[in-house]
Amino acid sequence: MPLNITTTRIREFGAPRDVLRLETTKLPEPAGHEVIVAVQASPINPADINIIEGKYGKLPRLPFVPGNEGIGIVMQAGNEVTNLAIEQHVVNPTEIGAWCEAYAVDSRKLTVVPSDIDIEQAAMLSVNPTTAWLLLENFVKLQAGEWLIQNAANSAVGRLIIQIAKQRGLKTINIVRDVGRASDLEGLGATKVMTIESATPKEIRRVTGESGIPLGLNAVGGAAASAVVKCLAPGGTMVTYGAMGREPVTVSNPSLIFKDIRIRGFWRSAWFSSASRSEIQELFDGLIHLIRGKKLYNPIEQTYPLTRIQDAVQHAQEPRRAGKILIKAS
Repeated sequence: MPLNITTTRIREFGAPRDVLRLETTKLPEPAGHEVIVAVQASPINPADINIIEGKYGKLPRLPFVPGNEGIGIVMQAGNEVTNLAIEQHVVNPTEIGAWCEAYAVDSRKLTVVPSDIDIEQAAMLSVNPTTAWLLLENFVKLQAGEWLIQNAANSAVGRLIIQIAKQRGLKTINIVRDVGRASDLEGLGATKVMTIESATPKEIRRVTGESGIPLGLNAVGGAAASAVVKCLAPGGTMVTYGAMGREPVTVSNPSLIFKDIRIRGFWRSAWFSSASRSEIQELFDGLIHLIRGKKLYNPIEQTYPLTRIQDAVQHAQEPRRAGKILIKAS
């Protein structure tokens, strides 16, 4: 029989406080390959806010249910479902719609997460950890002992990059606005924490010796991106995966001509849209292995029930938080 659920809904783009609403709707019984997934927890990411505001690179059709990721449990399954079982924990890494009590989806789009993985950590598995892993995997094949440099090192992705790099034996230069919290990053495994002002090519050479830095990661743009480019070795690659500063990336002609610096971009959604099921499973297996071994952790500042979605979103937009904000089933 149909299931009555509470869900968020966006019917027009705008500030979350103005356009984000709670509604009651009905989910029909799953048919064919469909399953009904009861959402257990879902984080609020910057991209979620950007999508609601209508300021993201690719926007869903109105109306829609926001929420880029979350962990759920299979409640019901259609008569053609063979890849999942009732009560399995699953994530949907390719579609939005997690800010609700439950949703219907084609079972073939879901990835199983072992039930021994902490629910809150599993809820944050699909976006930031996959981004960090793929940035280190897909552009430059770094060997243990080699260096990379990143700005926005104190962001969620930046912190995950530090943790994954440590497990691979990589050394990291981490650019932040304020070194007052450098000890936090060093505790995660950061090799060196610096400000934009102190991250000069001369100082970088002093830290790294003659090794050079083949990979730079940029999530800010503007001066912070230029600082990364200037510190790369000849033939080095800078990958842009975010635009927190909302300033363009500018690269000098000498950097391109005389150093042959390569400029790349990365969007997680594009990777998932073209990846095979085996590639996606391999990605999640690697991350789950680190989480299970307590080698990868996403801090959480506070959880809220879905009924307090406005409070949760407002909290998530506050600067200098100590961790993620999650919506969690009661």
